[in-house]
Amino acid sequence: MSLIRFATLTITLIFILMFVGMSASSSNSEPLDQHVIHLPLIDKQSRWSDECIDCPHYFWDRSLDGAQLDSTGRVHVAYGGEQLYYAYQNGTGQWVRQVVDYTLGTGTWASLAMDSSDQPHILYYDEGNEFWKYAFHVESGWLYEILYIAGNWATIVIDNEEMPHIAYISQEPEQELRHGYRDVDGWHFDVVDSNANHLSLAVDSFDHLHIVYNFGEQELLKYATYDGSDWTITTIGNPEESGAGLSLVLDSNDNPHISYVRDNSILYTFKNGSEWQIEAVVEDLEYASDESSLKLDQSGTPFVLYTEWWETCIRGVCEWDNRLVITYRNVDGDGNWIDPPEWVSLWALYEEGKGTLLIDASNGIHVVAGLRLYSMGLGSSTIDVRGFVHGTVNLSIDRSHELHATYAKNGNVAYGGAENGNWHFEIIGALETYFLGGATQLALGPTDEVAIVYPGWYYLPVYPGPPPVDYRYFLSRRTESGWNKSMLPEIGYANSIAIAVDSQGVVHFSYLNSNGLHYWYDPTSGVTTPQIVDIGPGHSLAMLIDASNRPCIAYHLDGSGLKYTCRNGNEWETQVVRAVNAYSISLGLDSASQPHIVYVHGLEGTGEIKHATTDGNSWQIEPVAWINGDVSMAFDGNDYLHLSYRDGTNDIIHAYRKDAGWLFERINTSGYSIVSTVIAVDSLGNPQIAYIDDELHDLRIIHYEPY
Repeated sequence: MSLIRFATLTITLIFILMFVGMSASSSNSEPLDQHVIHLPLIDKQSRWSDECIDCPHYFWDRSLDGAQLDSTGRVHVAYGGEQLYYAYQNGTGQWVRQVVDYTLGTGTWASLAMDSSDQPHILYYDEGNEFWKYAFHVESGWLYEILYIAGNWATIVIDNEEMPHIAYISQEPEQELRHGYRDVDGWHFDVVDSNANHLSLAVDSFDHLHIVYNFGEQELLKYATYDGSDWTITTIGNPEESGAGLSLVLDSNDNPHISYVRDNSILYTFKNGSEWQIEAVVEDLEYASDESSLKLDQSGTPFVLYTEWWETCIRGVCEWDNRLVITYRNVDGDGNWIDPPEWVSLWALYEEGKGTLLIDASNGIHVVAGLRLYSMGLGSSTIDVRGFVHGTVNLSIDRSHELHATYAKNGNVAYGGAENGNWHFEIIGALETYFLGGATQLALGPTDEVAIVYPGWYYLPVYPGPPPVDYRYFLSRRTESGWNKSMLPEIGYANSIAIAVDSQGVVHFSYLNSNGLHYWYDPTSGVTTPQIVDIGPGHSLAMLIDASNRPCIAYHLDGSGLKYTCRNGNEWETQVVRAVNAYSISLGLDSASQPHIVYVHGLEGTGEIKHATTDGNSWQIEPVAWINGDVSMAFDGNDYLHLSYRDGTNDIIHAYRKDAGWLFERINTSGYSIVSTVIAVDSLGNPQIAYIDDELHDLRIIHYEPY
């Protein structure tokens, strides 16, 4: 479920008085209206709120220490990347998800420990600031501390006094194994050893610490214990003994047990009196990931989870497959270990990602793999779904003032619609083997039915070598029974596409490619081949249906400039608006059916917003503002023009055109990196602005709410 957060936004009214008296000096200069005035809004107070509409969790680099059981056997998981997240099972087995730290770029390599009251403690990395943080939960909520330490392999445990202990490897060149603990006076740190890497940490019943790690260039396997005053360090096995994917647990007598990976073999060692005994769990795998997870059941039997890989080749194309395997040390009929050691494979999961093994008090076996929980004999459940919103967003408002949006999500086309203010979302999906992506276009029909055009591409199965790509476009129309999907005529790759629906519900589609402007409409018309409207490469267009039910298109052709055309019968009536380089074109009609074109004059990415309108005889152009990015336009019911755009910051500018001039409002958003904005205005004159945050991978909408 997406989190919905509101933030009251501050508004800065920008007062700009612009007097323009410039004339054209070249074929690329535009004649400008005289005395264009930009005024602050003085007759209406407003309020803006920023709502997170579709905000999936985006995470990566989950630590094997990030999943634990509480005293009741319920699973808790800490993870992150975009932000720090925490999920746990409630009393009914459902997953409850929280954002612990909203700071961007936090939560990777999160290590989780539970105290005796089943309260979580999390050690996690802040990638943006390059230091570790410590978060813990109390009755009033989450608290966190900045540790200002940098390093790798950080992990956390909680002692019997409910105090946290951490171990980590400092950054090169020192690569010191360090220990830290927190008491009433704060955090304290000491150095255990130097030239270390990989580690696993445990605390025993006497609050003594145990750390297994690799040491030196030979990566000797070492074991350190702390008795409260001094560290004692020993070497495990012979000098050639080393390992990655170290996993340390203590049995009921505080004896250590360790699993690790070496040379594509999985090994297990335990301390038998004063000696270390080393056994091979499985040897000579084709490839083993440098990860293992070890747990003991209630009788002390060791279980090891590891990941094995193998390569499969078909007609010269090779792929790697993997599975997670759980194996345990076999016992005889009396429960004694078989000698020589015998390890038995218990369970295999064909799941990508690293796995954490958990065993509850009833010897129930659980695996957290990726962000799914597998419980042996009980099935599986999804802890969280990684998602990201990207690309561009389209926004429309229907006759009931409800919002509709299309955008890209996880590489697919997503649709979101509001009903009584409550949003619901759908992934439209792909047809057969087509993979969706790129820009989408949205239009509402005469009874508010939704029509969406979106691109896709098909990878032809050709061996050997990389497959060729076939670009196609699709039309999806929403009905009571679902989405009615169809494939548009084959047109290849288009630089820009546009869609509109007329009063009869007919869908009109236009696009620009290297050959020129093309137009096509609904296959029910019997027309199967797109019509060429204008010749020449172009890169931006917008389309609408006018009061006479005609499709009209504003577009740019290289070498010709900004043009406007309407279909009259079977002919197109075309005008040159200005012979300039125009991009980010928007098109609208006022109540008198006069067209208004808003575009950016300049190079793509930066330029000046221009507003073009016509009295039927000639086009008048007025400058609006300089911009870094794209612009979107919409009319309200009083024929006042509204724009949304960015000015090079993460703020959004709302520009409002009244008879006296332009008003500008700077909206301080909750976003980190805004890449796309679009504006729509309802019949009450209230603008709504949707945008995509490219850092948080969220879709958000800014609502205008008059007092």
